[in-house]
Amino acid sequence: MSQRFVLSPTDLDIIAECTLKFSLLKQWLPSQGGDLAYSDRASIEAVARETLDRLHAGGGPYRLNLPATLRVLDQLLPEAYRDDVALKRTLRQMVANYHRRLKRDWSGVIASNELMTLTIRLPRGAVRVEAAIDRVDREQDGGITTVKFVISADPIPEHSLEEDIETTALHALGAAAYPHHRPVRVKYLWLHQNQEDIVELTEKQYRRNLEIMKARLQAWQEGEVMARPGSHCDECPFKYDGCPVYANDLPPDAVPAADNEAHNLPPARPPATLSFRNSQHVEESNFAETDSDP
Repeated sequence: MSQRFVLSPTDLDIIAECTLKFSLLKQWLPSQGGDLAYSDRASIEAVARETLDRLHAGGGPYRLNLPATLRVLDQLLPEAYRDDVALKRTLRQMVANYHRRLKRDWSGVIASNELMTLTIRLPRGAVRVEAAIDRVDREQDGGITTVKFVISADPIPEHSLEEDIETTALHALGAAAYPHHRPVRVKYLWLHQNQEDIVELTEKQYRRNLEIMKARLQAWQEGEVMARPGSHCDECPFKYDGCPVYANDLPPDAVPAADNEAHNLPPARPPATLSFRNSQHVEESNFAETDSDP
């Protein structure tokens, strides 16, 4: 298969978990107009992310103080949500928490909203990974940290982020874009919970995740659409609505058919916005953490 697909780190993670889920998501997207940005949750996430992007572009917390940043947030909030007091309070608290954090981190920030791309070569095809990285920080030891904002009230995952394919992809994008900076770390910043988790993959973890990623990608490119049960099923929107593994089960909150109304699937993270810099790299030369071949 010679076609080259463009996927995000989140796409890679879903494919590695369950190709059926990825296929169902792609079937559902066209029914929503092909753009998740029209959904309520994605619109709110986009407002929060755009506010932080403007904070970065405006010169950081010492140039754009908190009251000015909150005014930007209020201006970006769609008219339909401006009377939602609880929502506005939550968004303003997230922005205020981040503004305080950024005062501590600002001196190390070297990029924000930066588009990074990477080509992964497979035995029978290729995949291009593409993502707008929320922030890149330079560390005192010469390394870099790629930062991902998580704008969600969902509980923070309890599993080890070192095993996530998304973490591996974010690591690889950062390593490829900044080949002279090592080590590479990935920071997840949960804005709603005001918490962070920094991951530094070992060579062994990186190689293991890379091989899993390539194997699952190759299977998907060859047409695999298969349910892979696991802990991720608990958060899957298709668990009781399309997955054959749970076809005979009822959801915990099931109600009689006569009272059951049609429901909407929760949206995924909206597409990232583009930055001025567009770094493109090929896996063979820059994907690995060291100079050895993958």
